[in-house]
Amino acid sequence: MKNQCRTACKADDNPFYRISSPLTARLLTAAVALAAAMTLSSCNEMLDKEPLDSFTDDNFWTAERNVEGYANMFYNSFDGYSRSLNANAVYYWHKLNDDMVCANFADWYVKVTPATSDEWKNGFREVRRANVMIEHLPGMTALTATERDHWTGVARMMRAWNYYLLVRMFGDVPLVTASVDIDDDGVLYAPRTARDVVMDSVLADLTYASLHMRDLSAHDQFSRAMAHAMRSEVCLYEGTQSKYRPAPDMAHSTRFLQAAKESAQTLMGDAAFSLCTTYQEKYCSEDLSKNPEIIFYKPYSQGVMYHPLIIYLCASTTIDGMSRDAFDSYLFTDGLPRKLTSLDTTVVAVARNGNYNISAALALRDKRLAATVDSCIFFKGKTFKRYNRGIAMTSSSGYGIQKFDSPDIDDANRYNNSSSANFTHAPIFTLAREYLVYAEACAEMGTLTQDDLDASINLLRQRAGLPAMTLPVAFSDPANNMGVSDLIWEVRRERRVELMYDGDRYWDLVRWHQLNLLDTSRYPAQNQGADVT
Repeated sequence: MKNQCRTACKADDNPFYRISSPLTARLLTAAVALAAAMTLSSCNEMLDKEPLDSFTDDNFWTAERNVEGYANMFYNSFDGYSRSLNANAVYYWHKLNDDMVCANFADWYVKVTPATSDEWKNGFREVRRANVMIEHLPGMTALTATERDHWTGVARMMRAWNYYLLVRMFGDVPLVTASVDIDDDGVLYAPRTARDVVMDSVLADLTYASLHMRDLSAHDQFSRAMAHAMRSEVCLYEGTQSKYRPAPDMAHSTRFLQAAKESAQTLMGDAAFSLCTTYQEKYCSEDLSKNPEIIFYKPYSQGVMYHPLIIYLCASTTIDGMSRDAFDSYLFTDGLPRKLTSLDTTVVAVARNGNYNISAALALRDKRLAATVDSCIFFKGKTFKRYNRGIAMTSSSGYGIQKFDSPDIDDANRYNNSSSANFTHAPIFTLAREYLVYAEACAEMGTLTQDDLDASINLLRQRAGLPAMTLPVAFSDPANNMGVSDLIWEVRRERRVELMYDGDRYWDLVRWHQLNLLDTSRYPAQNQGADVT
């Protein structure tokens, strides 16, 4: 049993074995010592009560640097651009949605009995990790009250985040607030707590974190701004999920939507954050540390930690391309949808220099579309080389995805035989998200004003080269198939195109109770691609 514990801790509990946390140079210096401390302390907690080394519960929880090292393990809760094919996959990797035409069948992610699911086990492992930290902090006399409050906030924030992921996947889940052994049948097979009760606990944790964590300028560290960003995103999900479910709870919904609005508004008013100049730059940068739009990001580093995202998007293997439905969701430059605009709606590619070019069509659309898809369409029998160099590519729909790629990235790291050679940084929470959360929360509560739009979504539209949205909405889009008002439809459109391939679309459909849109027999455009003569 002891050997099993040592192996499990080395693989799962220690961030220095799987370098997936944003470790700066100062943390790498102490990596070996902290790794031993965390590994042995975690094992000591779970299965062994005798010391496995010089570190025990008695001497580990004595200094802030040890707490910081322990908390670094929470960075593993954010996949960033790393390839993950589970329910919580983000960016390009989450394929089950109406934005993508998959080259292969995209199946449901969560199908097994929860207690045997990795998502279930890993979620409760992180909950336990947070509970261990919460229980030890009050006895740390070496910490000041401010330090203790901050790290308690970090632990409660991460407990909340992992419970949110569990509830999002499984609904009712056991609510565990003590550091019990997750392998105990009393945890994994415990009676489930009603999801609304669990989410009330999540809100309490996030509220505490947003009030007590430190304000930090480094946006790859756990900070008060990150707590607010997480609180706004989680509360928007819960507020809309409880509003649109078959038996709505409007009081529960309003409470969460109000919390989402408050946290988003706090960040919108923070002078430390502003939109970056272009839409795409935050997705293909090797350094997000100075990007003003970033609230929290996951850094990668050459020679230290990589991801394979760009390799998959410019490889010889068929790319999962944009669906025609997603393509048509982008407005024209006059601010109107395809069926209402007076501009040229031709989307058939033009033969040019041996390629099927769509630059003319892209020039008449929201700038975010040209920043997301390639200027040419390509498919089996008609390949394309992005930036006119590298590997000849094909796409399942004809539309390639170049949002995460850049001609400034060295070719040796854009495509090669390695499965992980990219080291562009991954944005996790951004100011653009806060604008979207704020506008949607206000719209769902029926309080959205023109001033609200001008302070949020219209800033994103301005960057995208679109006219401002006005109240009331000036048109009714014939493509509205969600049974919602013109205003809600347009707010949802903004979220869809701004966060295209950021990993949100599936869960947005879940919280809006619109998964029926994935039925391609009823909505064939979800599985269609480009027009080709």
